[in-house]
Amino acid sequence: MDESEQNPRSRYTNLPNELPEYQTIPDYLESTFNMLLCAFPNEVTDEQYWALLTILNETMSQRTLAHVVSILTQKHWFLVFNDVAGVGVDPPPAPDVIKRVENRLRACGYDEWPKHVE
Repeated sequence: MDESEQNPRSRYTNLPNELPEYQTIPDYLESTFNMLLCAFPNEVTDEQYWALLTILNETMSQRTLAHVVSILTQKHWFLVFNDVAGVGVDPPPAPDVIKRVENRLRACGYDEWPKHVE
């Protein structure tokens, strides 16, 4: 088993080994975080970010979504939370962008992922 299989965070090179306590990944979000790391091993572009928020907002609470995406993107939680709150109010991402992000997520187990992770 290589290091990335033992520690999924090691695949995400920008993620510090020691996170502040408010940015730790609770056990109940581990499968979500691992799926996101698989789908976005290097970075999340701006258009992918908005599509990801749009897709996951349908199945996750706003706080939980903001928590896991803030760690993935290394953005402060309150900034991501504000973005999540705008999903459905702001113009949605283009359908082709949403489809590409959905395909990345599906390749990493989105269809099997527990959708009620709260």
